[in-house]
Parts: sequence; structure tokens; C-alpha cells
Amino acid sequence: MEQLITAVRESLMSSGLECDIVGLTDGRWFYILENPGASKNAFDWRADDPSVGGPFGSEEAAMKGLMRKHQNPGGYNSYEITVEEAIADPILKKNLEKALGRDLEFPPLPDAPVEIGAILYGSYQIRTPHGSILRFSGNEDGSAMVKCTESFSQSAKVLGTGGISARRDAAGIVVAIQGDLPDEVLPALKEIASARGGQVYPGEMMVIQKLLPPEDDLSPEM
Repeated sequence: MEQLITAVRESLMSSGLECDIVGLTDGRWFYILENPGASKNAFDWRADDPSVGGPFGSEEAAMKGLMRKHQNPGGYNSYEITVEEAIADPILKKNLEKALGRDLEFPPLPDAPVEIGAILYGSYQIRTPHGSILRFSGNEDGSAMVKCTESFSQSAKVLGTGGISARRDAAGIVVAIQGDLPDEVLPALKEIASARGGQVYPGEMMVIQKLLPPEDDLSPEM
């Protein structure tokens, strides 16, 4: 009886280890659990021989798979990305391939255009060479929004907003930016798209159109 109580108590205790539950948009899910012997000063715990598992059919299944083999981490970070994004992250790619037991293959080019604006621009903020701030956020349809402000302050003056659509198919990627953004930020927007596109979709042709005028319904709250 005492042994049973000890086993239950240990199963309920948290290991305190870092844990990622990663879903690929093709339906495969994986877990990545920090190595207990990893250095706490490591730049990226995922690079220090973590435990991995998968593929599973859902986020819940991935977590159950982890719990069957490892102690409860006490919490985890869950996110879903495309296979192309996973391949562009060398550490993540290595861990997923470790779980699969084979290479993570680049999917075929889409026949019909697919929206990847949110993949190119993400959800973060940067300062432009002119001192203005660009804040990006993704939309549910895969496109992105950008807001240009004078500073990082939440109350900073808004200099312009815009919507970003990046359509990818077998012919390449076409990026369209529409809004009332200052002309000076266009080079920064082009640089971000080119850098991220080259990382996630290496070798694919990209065309970035000139800044288009805004539409009435272009600027939802960000």
C-alpha cells in the first residue's frame, strides 16, 4: 500500500522541465521534453539531447504519449507550424527527425495559391532604420497586419497601418502590402519578407509589389 501511495505521489509531482508540444499543419504532433541533465545556462534547451516522441494524431495524444514515458513536466508550450517552418529551424528539425527516425521531407509546392503572410512576418515588433516601430500580427486567414508607430510605447502616435498578403504557389511568392504606411518603411518590409522567405522557402522566386492604397476595412484593431 505504501508503495502504491508513493507511486501516485510521484506521478502527481511536476518535474519542472521545459516541454514543447509541436503540431505540424499536416496533422502530426510531437513532444520535446528537456533533458534533466541539460545545463540551466544553455542558450536553447532543445539543443541539449531532449526526449522526443511522435508523431501523434493530436495535441492531446502527444501529451498523453509524453506522460506514459516521462514525469509530468507541470506545463508546456504548445504551437502549430508548417513543415517548411519546422525545416527552417535546424534544432527543431533535428528533434522532429529524431522522433520520426527519418528525414523531415519538404512538402510539394501547392498548385493553388496559399496565404503565407503570417509566416513571413510573424507576430513581433522591430525598429526601422528611421526610428519608427513596426508591429506585426497574424490574421486567421494566414495574412498579416502591420502597424507603424513613433515608439515602442503602447500610447505612441500611429503613423500608419497596413495589411500584408503573401500568396505562394508553384510559380513563386507574390507579396502585396496595402495601407497608409509611410513610404520609408517599405524597404524594411521587403527585407523582412526576403530574409524569412529565403529561410523557409529557399530557392523560390519572390515578387514584392509596390505599396498599394488602403481599403476602407483594412485596419482592424491590433
